[in-house]
Amino acid sequence: MAATLQYGRERAHLGRSLLNFMRIARDAHAPDLTLGEAGDLLFTVIEVFIGHAFERPMVLSELSRNLEMPRHTVRRKLQRLIEIGLVERIDQRYYMTAKVNAPLQREVLLAHLHNMQAAIKEVPIDRVAHLGTARDGCAGRFRASDRVASLCRIDAIAQTSCRPLQLR
Repeated sequence: MAATLQYGRERAHLGRSLLNFMRIARDAHAPDLTLGEAGDLLFTVIEVFIGHAFERPMVLSELSRNLEMPRHTVRRKLQRLIEIGLVERIDQRYYMTAKVNAPLQREVLLAHLHNMQAAIKEVPIDRVAHLGTARDGCAGRFRASDRVASLCRIDAIAQTSCRPLQLR
């Protein structure tokens, strides 16, 4: 008999949202990639993007540490991102290229935001409200990380209005 999945439907909605995020990003920035290859490169490109966006581009060792991957694996992924034209290396630091600014960037951003709203609407708050928040120790069940802890605040996010978002 197959195992019963705890919070199976809720987790499936979040999984579907992640796949939709990958499709939106792939279609906007690297449509020639398969979804599998886009997924393989996703976390690396997100780390490079964050470093660049916050004006703190990273070197290989920082990316390797943040991604919890061996340097040779991160180097291979970065090389592929350079070949695709999404990333460039300047003085040992990695930056996004102008290719990341998709022609319809506003629409791409809206698609991501609508994807997140749809996922939040699909998870009934009464099914997950008892899980608590980061303040209640949710983060203690994971690695001590602001990124993971922020995911535990889904109940607060889900309680906000899910009206259509407008970018100005």
